[in-house]
Amino acid sequence: MREKPASRLFSRIRAAVPGARRPPKRNEFPCDDCGLPTAPVDGPDEWYTVLDGVWQCAGAAEDNVLCVGCLEVRLNRRLVHTDFIPAALNDPDYGHHSQRLLSRLRPAVTED
Repeated sequence: MREKPASRLFSRIRAAVPGARRPPKRNEFPCDDCGLPTAPVDGPDEWYTVLDGVWQCAGAAEDNVLCVGCLEVRLNRRLVHTDFIPAALNDPDYGHHSQRLLSRLRPAVTED
């Protein structure tokens, strides 16, 4: 049976913190490419999960942690709301997302 994306996310968290059932409160999960904290203790986060195909196109491994900017550099394009899986984590009203992540999570507004 194929693992669900949310389960994969928690597997990545557990892999980053051996022996942990939940992510530790003080780990900020730095981006593997630039070092930006994706889940800072204080301040907005860039904690999200995208579709498997998007992650694979970026050449990211299952245990990678990438900020929005570094994922976009790897993809050579800007993320759009359809790149993200439908999950509470990706809800613009969930948590305290960065403005950059929020702008990708919301559908583009077009003027008539």
